[in-house]
Amino acid sequence: RLYPGRGSIVRAQRPQAQESWLDELAEREMGLVQQVITAVRSLRADLTVPFSQKLPVTLIAPDEQTARLLESQAEGIVWLGAASEFTVLGDGAKRPEDALYLRAGDVEVYVHVNESVDVARQAKRLRKKLDQVSSEIERSQRKLSSEEFLQRAPEAVVAKEREKLERAKETARRLERHLQVLERMLHE
Repeated sequence: RLYPGRGSIVRAQRPQAQESWLDELAEREMGLVQQVITAVRSLRADLTVPFSQKLPVTLIAPDEQTARLLESQAEGIVWLGAASEFTVLGDGAKRPEDALYLRAGDVEVYVHVNESVDVARQAKRLRKKLDQVSSEIERSQRKLSSEEFLQRAPEAVVAKEREKLERAKETARRLERHLQVLERMLHE
């Protein structure tokens, strides 16, 4: 029951949104925080690091306002990103060399590869994954260069194949960046 005399909650009218509740700035700011957390988690996934294993995270903000926002949300980013350390730097700061990198909007997100990560094993795994993605790229390029495919396939199928190719190329670029970092660490 909601309140005495009002009946069951099942039959209650849903709350109506009010214009005064909308805050576009808050939505943009939280959207950026969500992108940062997603980037941290994606980098951790690329390393196949379990959530229980904490890694240092560094963010490079494009301006002072963004840096303040990220620092104000540090607790959530640390918790949801499983960070052992959390640093927010300003634009122009020296980029970490021992870290994998992604962009989240205008923010550069770095997850440091520390001694708890088996760098050689991760490099080998990423090379294998990059080979698989390269094969996918070749297949898609062959398919899209075939006049017969382009003429016979519905436009939606061709568009889907082009999207698949672009996603695979982006994945390959990301894996190559990660592999460069890991290989540099192996040779130090």
